[in-house]
Amino acid sequence: MRTRSEINSTEWFGHIPNGWEMRPIKALFRFSKGLSITKADLSECGAPVISYGQIHSKDYDGTGITESLIRYVPKSIAQSSNSSYVKHGGFIFADTSEDLAGVGNCAYNDGNEDLFGGYHTIVANPLLSSENKYFAYLFRTDAWRKQLRKQLVDVKLFSVNQSILGESYVAVPPLDVQRSIVAFLDSRCKPINEAIARHRMIIDKLEDYRKAVITKAVTKGLDESAPMKDSGIEWIGSMPANWSTTKLKFLCMSHNGVDYNSQDLCNQNDDNSLFVIRSSNLVNGAVVHGDDVYINKPVPKNMLLRKGDLVIVRTNGSRRLVGKCALVTKNEKATAGAFMLICRSSLNPYICWVLNSSLLSFHRGHFDTTTINQMSNEMLKNMIIPLPPHEQMIDIMTYLDYKCAAINEGVNRQEQVIARLEEYRRSLIFHAVTGRIDCTGGAC
Repeated sequence: MRTRSEINSTEWFGHIPNGWEMRPIKALFRFSKGLSITKADLSECGAPVISYGQIHSKDYDGTGITESLIRYVPKSIAQSSNSSYVKHGGFIFADTSEDLAGVGNCAYNDGNEDLFGGYHTIVANPLLSSENKYFAYLFRTDAWRKQLRKQLVDVKLFSVNQSILGESYVAVPPLDVQRSIVAFLDSRCKPINEAIARHRMIIDKLEDYRKAVITKAVTKGLDESAPMKDSGIEWIGSMPANWSTTKLKFLCMSHNGVDYNSQDLCNQNDDNSLFVIRSSNLVNGAVVHGDDVYINKPVPKNMLLRKGDLVIVRTNGSRRLVGKCALVTKNEKATAGAFMLICRSSLNPYICWVLNSSLLSFHRGHFDTTTINQMSNEMLKNMIIPLPPHEQMIDIMTYLDYKCAAINEGVNRQEQVIARLEEYRRSLIFHAVTGRIDCTGGAC
């Protein structure tokens, strides 16, 4: 246990209230590995499992088990590894994240049903009390996660191991104080969570509407009186008689992004630095700067991005993000990361619209070649798209630019509201789990 002097100078926590302790997580939980399974092992029923993809779901708040988290494997597979069993009061940590924000994401088992950690997870079972919802809230704070993040060096996938988790410290209040904090946060966070869910429902509806608008435009055109014909392609259906269909490989050159490791990292201001575009840099069809990575490494010329290139997510823990794409709209010293595809074509602006239609929704079932959702370069090349005459293509892009701008603005407004609600919730949780507000009465 750390001395009070060390505790009071702890970077993430600060001063510890009287009666609280600061302890390493390994003193409170026993760690083990989740099941070594693939998507091929999943079944309609059997033993319930939670893998890293479900833990990283944007809708999951980490403080209990919900039905949407659960997948199933045959009981024979689960029972072959008792160490992957999660007791009541235990946690399932995702051991891999594609961005720093997801490092430390976990699911808390607040139920009494059988439950197992799945693919890419670390199981943490309680050694002492099974009443650990206080820690579920604590683990959500960015302040606690700083301990994990500063240990990570892998920039393709940020991986947390049992040692890193076990050596991190947590604040441990007396049990009655923990209960008061949980009761306070449950009551205060519930209406915030409900408000966030409502705004996310609005975003989902707007995005469904946007996809419907795009799909209609790129498969039916803008002239509703135009003669139609059967395309012979399931996801397209009928299309204008003067349109054709073609595979993407006949329209573009595409290849995987560049592989790199921690030794290739460099500062943004280095003369030979290259900005690496990853999935987190793609927002609403555009490339944005945020949690950026830069490398200093010789890169083949065809991997150096230029204005007009299309970057596409080929691998992601979340199936819905596979195929997410954006146009490179300016020339800068940049490349795409290992989990991206680079597509080069004079028709990229139109191809980008097609990839934002129902095309990828139709093909996503074929991406699941492993437990990681993956679209190979070959899959992309063999996708069949409708191709209108050039003049109609220009009209469609102009129409979609105008039509979708208003939809995107609506999505942005909802996201801004959600961001403010999430920031308020983060502040509330941090101040409660660190004792900065009194949740036993008085201020609460």
